[in-house]
Amino acid sequence: MEKKSNFAYIAVTALKLLIICAFIATLVAAVNFITKDRIVYNQKLNTALALSDIYEDDGKVFSVSEDGGYEIKDKDGNPVGSCENADEEFSDDIDAVYIIKDKNGEVFGYCIETSPMGFKDEIDLLVAVNPDATVKDVKVISLSETKGIGDKIKERTFLDKFQGKKEGFSLSNAEMKNIIISGATRTSEPVTKAIDGALKQLGVLIGEAAE
Repeated sequence: MEKKSNFAYIAVTALKLLIICAFIATLVAAVNFITKDRIVYNQKLNTALALSDIYEDDGKVFSVSEDGGYEIKDKDGNPVGSCENADEEFSDDIDAVYIIKDKNGEVFGYCIETSPMGFKDEIDLLVAVNPDATVKDVKVISLSETKGIGDKIKERTFLDKFQGKKEGFSLSNAEMKNIIISGATRTSEPVTKAIDGALKQLGVLIGEAAE
């Protein structure tokens, strides 16, 4: 009789736990569903703000378009170009490549979104590239690296080192040694290689377009 009582107690307890777990899982799924679009929009907004900062001297302001892409206007709100998504297959680190054109359809830049794995987590980067395939600027969109160590990659003293770089720069030990941050190698090195990798992917895209 006692064995049956213990079995019934265990069964009821297990059922209660199962119900609680199912409820929590449903709640988490519902929250993710509700906030998913907002999270994606905020990520795109951060990218648009970064692009606006990069092309500020050109008088171009980027914003998120209704179709989820980016549109370009001047400071008065007049359309002055387009930011077209290159719908291609890229390496795992490359999230997107955008071709930036002026109102006449001439390419005046490229934007590459890449997310290399840092020391703790993925680092979301934006690599702006000139028409001649050299780096115009690099922005860190988000990261969760160790404060005071890995997060040094956000500093301009690090990011400015990439300006003017061409594909293949990370193959030079001397250049790598000059760029990588001492004490933050496991963050700055993958970022450096990811930027070079972004240039490589862009080189392939430009080559295919020229054929």
